[in-house]
Amino acid sequence: MDGFFHYSCPMDISKILAKPISPTNLGLFRIIFGVVMLIQLVRLQPYINETLTQSLFFLTYPGFNWITITSPENLKLIFTGGYVGSILLALGVFSRWVAGFLFITWGYLFLLDSGHYNNHYYLILLLLLLFTVTNADAAFPVLKKKRKDTIPYWQLFLFKFQIVLVYFYGGLAKFNMDWLNAAPMKIWLSMKPYEWLQSDAISYFICWSGLIFDLAIGFLLWNRKTRLLAICLLVPFHLFNHFIWQIGVFPWLMILATVLFIEPEKLNALLKRKEAKTKSTALSFPTLAKTFVMVYIAFQLLFPLRQRLYQGYSFWNGYGFRFAWNMMLYDNLEDFRIKVSVPGEGVVGYIELERYMNKRQIRKFNQCPQNLTRLGHFLAGEMKNNAGIANPELNALVLRSINGRAYQHFIDTTVNMATAEYSAFKVADWIIPFKDTEYITTSATEDIDELY
Repeated sequence: MDGFFHYSCPMDISKILAKPISPTNLGLFRIIFGVVMLIQLVRLQPYINETLTQSLFFLTYPGFNWITITSPENLKLIFTGGYVGSILLALGVFSRWVAGFLFITWGYLFLLDSGHYNNHYYLILLLLLLFTVTNADAAFPVLKKKRKDTIPYWQLFLFKFQIVLVYFYGGLAKFNMDWLNAAPMKIWLSMKPYEWLQSDAISYFICWSGLIFDLAIGFLLWNRKTRLLAICLLVPFHLFNHFIWQIGVFPWLMILATVLFIEPEKLNALLKRKEAKTKSTALSFPTLAKTFVMVYIAFQLLFPLRQRLYQGYSFWNGYGFRFAWNMMLYDNLEDFRIKVSVPGEGVVGYIELERYMNKRQIRKFNQCPQNLTRLGHFLAGEMKNNAGIANPELNALVLRSINGRAYQHFIDTTVNMATAEYSAFKVADWIIPFKDTEYITTSATEDIDELY
């Protein structure tokens, strides 16, 4: 491993990443993140405890079907532990162990159901992982013995890399004709009460400036000469997103994450903190740490690109769309029904989805096609166990409208979801390919009953 770092590049990357730096940036971000984590847990608890616990069916992630929801009483204990952990992380009390506990806690809540998936929940999980392998309590710790004058640069580098990656991949995802034509933005802004937003020019400006911003802002932040410009652009950008779209803590987290990029000497001067002299010699950079850095960076660079490996459009078929920093790209309208047929009796009715899932789950249901097969198998089991119906036929009738287009069939209506199979490696043949038709209206108002 040492040889790789020494010979694979013209300059010694391992020495750069092992360079001693001030822990001020990471320590300050740890405090900020602990507070943000606490706020996020407070915001999420009512939904998990009061709403999700009432569901009978869960939108679990592929490979994580074994994670099940526990009782409301146990969930209260989990959230209480999360609150305490967030405070301890902010205080810098055994930050690695506390971050590990929060990583497991947040990971459990995150993986319970994809109905509450969003990109900043995933980002929080990744940042918690990074806190478990870094000395984030080297600055501003409650326990003085944890205080250190320096930390290796790789610890700060991983956080900066992650923030830049979110921006850059978010910008790459906007390189599609719908976004460049401002199709989703026209729909969303038409629903806002502000008259100054009701123009095509504003929609185009937001889409194009958002694309350029996402692609450039991370690199502007990283460069000392353009950092001030980046902050001046970044703050109003995220404030606009917060007040117009109400997208949770994400804008505030990204604003506050700029502390990772500011020169340590400026932070120390601002906080009137005495800056320790950093040694010129590199700090220890163990092989295990090098391996983690390499694997983490490679995974974050490659995993979002998996959506390119599947046939068709990931925004339509759902394959690889999540965990790829696809943020606010498409307006999606759906009409979703499951027709039930019984051998010897024919069609007997439709499933009332509200009996099994809450509104948030139903809204996110078709983002992953695995949910269709899992629900079909679940309902077939329910009918067999509770009604003695051995071989029901469950046909999914799903219509979707993307960015104001006419509704299209999403699923082959002749396929029996009670026996249909799903593969994570190949787009299911019962998914009807997306047809790129013209936009008809900003709300796709057509009589969808005719399509059934």
